[in-house]
Amino acid sequence: MELGRSLEPFRRQDLTTGQWLGFAAIGLGLLLVEGIRAFQMSFSPLLIRRAKELQGDSPVWELLLAPFFVAGLVSATPRRLCKSWLLVAGTDVLVGD
Repeated sequence: MELGRSLEPFRRQDLTTGQWLGFAAIGLGLLLVEGIRAFQMSFSPLLIRRAKELQGDSPVWELLLAPFFVAGLVSATPRRLCKSWLLVAGTDVLVGD
């Protein structure tokens, strides 16, 4: 895992007390909002629910595309399709090289 610029304040030790507090607040906010609320309380239960929907009598194409089905990228409501594809695109934009 590449942490890049996020470790610079620890290396340089040049932030003021207020900046350290802001740095910590942003980190805690991201943990709570993105890590717990978005992932653990929203996306993970979606994956489990959709995985349970796949059965032996599910259409063959859903079984072949099971990872995409479970992630809500195929055979979902228009709203879920939009959210899931925007998540993939947004992640690619943010993480892409």
